[in-house]
Amino acid sequence: IVILGGTYAAWMTAASLSRLLPATHAPSLAVISGVTPPSQVICAAPSLRAFNANLGLSEAELARTCAAWPSLGWRHEGFAPLPFYRVFGEHGVPLNTAAFHHALGWLKAQGHIPAYDDYALAAQMAERGRFAPPSNDPASVTSSYSFGLNLDSDGYAQTLRKIALYSGVKELSGRVSVIAHTIDNHVAAITLDTGQRVEADFFIDTVGDLLRLKGISFLSAGLPIDRILTAPASAQSASANRLKAQTRGYTVQASVNGKDEVRHLWSSAEDPDATGNALVQGRFERFWDGNVLAIGEAAGVIEPLGLETGDFVQRGLARLTALFPAGPHEPCLAEEYNRLMTAEFDHRIDFVRMFHHLWAPVETAPISEPIRNRIEQFRSRGRVVMYDEDTLTEGDFVSVLLGLGGIPDRYERRLDVLDGVHLHDTLSRMRRLVAETAHLAPTLSPQRAPHA
Repeated sequence: IVILGGTYAAWMTAASLSRLLPATHAPSLAVISGVTPPSQVICAAPSLRAFNANLGLSEAELARTCAAWPSLGWRHEGFAPLPFYRVFGEHGVPLNTAAFHHALGWLKAQGHIPAYDDYALAAQMAERGRFAPPSNDPASVTSSYSFGLNLDSDGYAQTLRKIALYSGVKELSGRVSVIAHTIDNHVAAITLDTGQRVEADFFIDTVGDLLRLKGISFLSAGLPIDRILTAPASAQSASANRLKAQTRGYTVQASVNGKDEVRHLWSSAEDPDATGNALVQGRFERFWDGNVLAIGEAAGVIEPLGLETGDFVQRGLARLTALFPAGPHEPCLAEEYNRLMTAEFDHRIDFVRMFHHLWAPVETAPISEPIRNRIEQFRSRGRVVMYDEDTLTEGDFVSVLLGLGGIPDRYERRLDVLDGVHLHDTLSRMRRLVAETAHLAPTLSPQRAPHA
């Protein structure tokens, strides 16, 4: 098995597969490192913490080697009259089996205009620049959230590289210049720019060379944002990543321990004179073709509105682990992988399209019927439509639909059978508890080890 790329995605793959394969097979794994991409901040969902733990990596170690920094989610500013959060946690609790966001409609009918994020401990801690690890006590409000990690990509790649090499994975250097096909369009070998020929049964691409050289079509997402520029920023030590709307696009600012990174994203149609790197959003028609599988940004690219940087890599690895081939010719596995991963990716693209449609600062493509159905169902009665292979949570959609679209016209009438005075008092006490608990959490700073 050959893994292409010197990226953190390549070393995630190598470290993961070195644990999956028997120890006697680990030396059959090789990483061709090629050109190391520029360092960036990886914004990872909470699930990456479990991935790291499975590799034996503690968060304290990641804080030392990768400048790891906790993130409670995403703060959106300037996209609507008021800022709003999409957090790794819950808002409120169900009331008489009705999802909590219906309580906002009930309060609105009573003449109140509540703020949804007032009922989310993660959002209130992030607004105050505070953080505390969640509790394991399900009866405590401090168990109502989780957190992701921001990581320095260079440090993370090197940390994973050590694990992979210790497990027996080989490392080569070079970039692919020629591929040799078999009669059934599998790749028999690749030739590097160093002249070295490398044969393998299976190739995993994390840089996008092989599918392109094989002639697999790239399908554009048709989204307006097509330029990106990344730059360092003064450290804010925030406990949430920040998205801020601009005239022709938006910025994303993320912290790691001791420094920040800001990404400027915009539409060249709106600002053709601004200089930046091309951002080509979309995916390959197939992620797994023959004995070549593309993973992470080699398979598809989405702007930061819809995908944590490391999440797509991890999900691809999870699918590959479940469908790992026993031999070189099992096309049914590739078909199932492509079905699942393209559905997941396309749902994320739809989420970004929905966001742009509701925000609408630039020209957007017409929305699909599934997106229209999500928006109309929520606006009408607060119903959240979820589809198979949705990887975002119901809470992600509620936060964005409320933040950009406002409180629905109707709410679940199951709330009307509750005593109104008691319900209003319950919501007030819930709001106070969240605010008081958030205020007690420690302030984040580079001097305070965030994973102590």
